[in-house]
Amino acid sequence: MAERKTKTATEEVVVEKRFCKNCGKELKEGEVCDCTAKEAPKATGSSITINTGDLKELGLHFLNTIKNMFVHPASTVDEEVEEHDMKMGMLLLVVMAITVGLYVMGGFKSIIASIGSFADFNINDAVSIPYFKVFIYVTLINFIVAFIPITVAFLTNKIFKGESLSYKKCISLYATSMAPTIVSNLLMALLYAVNILSGLGAIIGVVISLICVFNFIVGFVRLTKIKENHQAYALTTLTVVYAVISVIVSVLLLGSLLSDVYKDIKVNDRYNDIYDFGW
Repeated sequence: MAERKTKTATEEVVVEKRFCKNCGKELKEGEVCDCTAKEAPKATGSSITINTGDLKELGLHFLNTIKNMFVHPASTVDEEVEEHDMKMGMLLLVVMAITVGLYVMGGFKSIIASIGSFADFNINDAVSIPYFKVFIYVTLINFIVAFIPITVAFLTNKIFKGESLSYKKCISLYATSMAPTIVSNLLMALLYAVNILSGLGAIIGVVISLICVFNFIVGFVRLTKIKENHQAYALTTLTVVYAVISVIVSVLLLGSLLSDVYKDIKVNDRYNDIYDFGW
């Protein structure tokens, strides 16, 4: 009888033992293993490292794309379209829109200052103008308008039955072709800020923009491989529709911008009494 009692007691001890399902650690009664909590920071740290590496790679890709567009534009466009990397395409479009906003804001400031010089006073001291709102509006307008040539290129290729050119590839085509304008936009913004050679900067900007538009058109013809008999019609459709829609949309959006900005212009009471601005 004594032997049976000993075996029974031993069996009860074995049954009551508990172990962690993840690490196998023996657990006391009521104890909860914290192995999963210890592993969590490691997972978080590794994800941050991966994201940092991705951002670095994206940044280097971005800079190389702009540089290569000045060195060998045709092959750079082909490579980017082949990859049709949406991250890179959207990054280029966003940065282009921001740089356009910067140089237009700078140009707006320069024009306002020039107007004030005729009245022999600093208009920025007399009038409170929402320059930041101008920057935001122009940036958004430029980003929206950028999708007009992208969409027109996609539809034109479909109509004239060219080589397969997905919408993602059209984004890469336009964004890569226009990448050099980022440099010219920043140059113009800088020249407006220091108020020197702004006319020269504007000329350089126009020339680079025209070259970029030709890169876009030539790249479209090269990549779509539309039949020679249809190429003239395709190019006419692309350029005319692109130009007309862009002008209409830009005018409407800029009209909204000027109307909204006008409401926020405030004149210093002292200057309003002297010059009778009417605000």
